[in-house]
Amino acid sequence: SGQTVAGKTGTNSDQRGVFFAGMTGWYCGTVWIGHDNYLPLSSKTTGGTAAAKLWQAFMTSIHKQKNLSNRDILEGSASDYGLVRVTTCAVSGQLATDACKNDAMGYGTVTDWWPRENVPTTSCQMHMTLDLCGQSGQLATQNCPDKVRKSVVLIPSGHPLYRFLGTNYEDVLVDYLGSFASLRITTDAAYNSALLASMACTMHSQFTTDAPSGVPQNLIQDANTLIESAWRQLGNLDPNSYAYQALYGAAYNLNSAVQNGADTDTLFFYMSELTKAMAAAQ
Repeated sequence: SGQTVAGKTGTNSDQRGVFFAGMTGWYCGTVWIGHDNYLPLSSKTTGGTAAAKLWQAFMTSIHKQKNLSNRDILEGSASDYGLVRVTTCAVSGQLATDACKNDAMGYGTVTDWWPRENVPTTSCQMHMTLDLCGQSGQLATQNCPDKVRKSVVLIPSGHPLYRFLGTNYEDVLVDYLGSFASLRITTDAAYNSALLASMACTMHSQFTTDAPSGVPQNLIQDANTLIESAWRQLGNLDPNSYAYQALYGAAYNLNSAVQNGADTDTLFFYMSELTKAMAAAQ
């Protein structure tokens, strides 16, 4: 009591030890608690409940015996130690943008001290601001009654997590980063645009009353489902292969037909072409 204290708790793998490393303006010390033969401890044993209390006991005794008054741990300003305060994206760790602050998942930004020589220099490349449906959270269409302007997380090509797309770990990425994180973004702007369009809201019709009459809504839904399947299949193909190019073109054509309100015969034609391309790419 009465001393400025800093510290960090820790737990070894499989609960085989717990520790607390702490300091005041006068002394620093570390406590590790564990068995001599490195057996696991009780699951109730933590660095905070065990090691920190032991650290407090002997550090209090030292400071009382020496009658030490409070003392700052750092005697200079942050700049004296080469530190600067920087706001970064809580997802990417890069410099925060307005999009990071408006994250649909609520991650936001982090403001903390950085060594001046290690401050990030690149603005966040993982957030994109979109109009989302306030009910489904998907890309808003003109018929969504409640639209919100939010940013979503996209995993750019070359990112360490990109290689997990299309694997058993993809569901984990979606759970933590949102459904848009499952898209295999490339350097092709047209492809990316079509890919984003596949995330359009399925809760509300994508077409207004101005759409061609006689187009069954279930046909539109089937077309969108087929497009989504094609995007997923593209993620498993070599972008330089003929199969990829053919499948991409067919998916893009059908997506454009859907977005432009094509008639029934046109939709059937492009759906047939895409089905053939998907079969040929298997």
